[in-house]
Amino acid sequence: MGTAIPKREYYVSSPDGRRLFDMSLGLVTLSFVGAPGKADLARIRALSSTYGSEWPAQWLTERGINRYE
Repeated sequence: MGTAIPKREYYVSSPDGRRLFDMSLGLVTLSFVGAPGKADLARIRALSSTYGSEWPAQWLTERGINRYE
């Protein structure tokens, strides 16, 4: 679709129909899904080892993101 915003809106066609949807993601979401590098994954493993189930809060802190914003 020519009016879609690149890298934000996506047009999907499936057997169930067609649809334009918005994939604008917030800072918190992007800090997780936008960390595909080997160094990022190694850091996540280290944080998980150190902080257990609380590692996501530390991950956000290291990226300067206040999760309550």
